[in-house]
Amino acid sequence: WQNNARIQTNSWGNQNLAGEYSSDSRSADSFLVDYPRFLVLFSAGDLAAGGITPPGTAKNVITVGASTTGSFDSTAEGSVASFSSRGTTADGRIKPDIVAPGVQICSARAEEAQQPAGWSCSSARHSGTTTPLYMSADGTSAAAPVVGGAALLARQFLRTELSISNPDSALIKAILIN
Repeated sequence: WQNNARIQTNSWGNQNLAGEYSSDSRSADSFLVDYPRFLVLFSAGDLAAGGITPPGTAKNVITVGASTTGSFDSTAEGSVASFSSRGTTADGRIKPDIVAPGVQICSARAEEAQQPAGWSCSSARHSGTTTPLYMSADGTSAAAPVVGGAALLARQFLRTELSISNPDSALIKAILIN
């Protein structure tokens, strides 16, 4: 917030508390009440029907599940991925709020990242090594940044095309979900 960030993605959660409204969920909600122009996204978790991982159970965040892509001979696009957490929270709210491509997503790879053979999505390599610069990954952790990018584009449109200088996060959330 202090450095003018207005959108944050988080690809982590506590699988031991699936479905619960945790202290981390409460902290996220508290922050967002104080800063209504800040948008926070959390990955839903990869527990299949096992429940949403907190803090994705927070009320004011966008919780992101994973959808299929059809990439690399995976399940055809358009379905919720079988591993993606979903369902109601312990207090009955429906989560995730939105799903985005989360199967075989090509992204940057750190030199030390471990990956099964055959998952490279590019022939580019780290300088002086055989380690690929990119890798494909499955998970709601890969889907959350996709929605983060869409949120940035929606915010930019509101600012530049509709002259809303500082759009409320609830408006961006509504645009994304609708």
